[in-house]
Amino acid sequence: MGTKVDGLLGGCLGVLSRDFVAFPICYENWPAVSKVKKDAAWDNTIKEKFYWDERFEDAARSYIMKDIGKKWRSFRLRLYAKYYRKKKSFEENIANPPLSIPKDDWAEYLIYRSKRKTKEMCEKNQKNRSKLTINHTGGSKKLKRRKYEMEAKTNKEISRGVLYVETHKKHNGSFINEEAQTICEKICNIESQGTTSAKPSQNDSLGQVLGPERCGRVRGMSFGVCPSQVFGSRIERFCGTTPSSSTASATDMQLQFEVDKLQSKVASDSQLIKEMANTIALLCQQTNVPLPASVSSVTSETIVQDVVAQFPTQGEANQSQNDEANEPNNVRG
Repeated sequence: MGTKVDGLLGGCLGVLSRDFVAFPICYENWPAVSKVKKDAAWDNTIKEKFYWDERFEDAARSYIMKDIGKKWRSFRLRLYAKYYRKKKSFEENIANPPLSIPKDDWAEYLIYRSKRKTKEMCEKNQKNRSKLTINHTGGSKKLKRRKYEMEAKTNKEISRGVLYVETHKKHNGSFINEEAQTICEKICNIESQGTTSAKPSQNDSLGQVLGPERCGRVRGMSFGVCPSQVFGSRIERFCGTTPSSSTASATDMQLQFEVDKLQSKVASDSQLIKEMANTIALLCQQTNVPLPASVSSVTSETIVQDVVAQFPTQGEANQSQNDEANEPNNVRG
């Protein structure tokens, strides 16, 4: 998606996430928001302004709803911090809802915030947040959009490592703290050796310095991306070993999926052909007509073998991907 379109979509979703008529503030969490309201926003607002190929509409909807949910939660927290006053009574806080938010919805939200379970969750989140010692300087601009702009400017593919370095610098070019500087210097050292590809992998410059990814996110990539989508399903996490470069990548998985799908279709079609051949053979026997050689040689096994031979095996696909990933950065296909 181009930079301008990506920015326009992000702005539209930001406005929609702050519409507490479309998505009321009173729900305890985003999954609890009515599907009817999500469908209405998708059909009447998003699809009216943006277009996707029908093949990718489900993926687009999944990403967009997750993004709206993230923005909805963040804006809700900001409203709470701005309007809720600990020194005031619960009734006084309920009587002072933000503009454009119904009083009943605001009251339900404050009731949710006053629950013991909610308070314990907030305390846990604050403790986890305090452990974050390196903040990025990328602002609200998505990493995907920033990467697109950097590649357009430099006319070359940008790796996760280079993007990480860029988003941990201040405006004057210095790093945000010493810890970030140490990490970025290690990344730059690996990048300068030209031994890693710009394509994301578990063994690229960022992966070598920061180690394996956690479930649910991939560093240096936009919101909604998980390790299995980028590196494949068979990835090593927190096992104390360096991830192998032969691990199946997303491209390998897609290729294998297509091969498996074709094999299944061929097997189904070949079985039908074999049944037709048996029927023809029976008719020829009953009518004393010689059986054609082309029919007598039909078997599902030979058909499948002939078709499958045209496609690479998983090992061959992995080897092809590894050879490409091991090329220096200055070699372009």
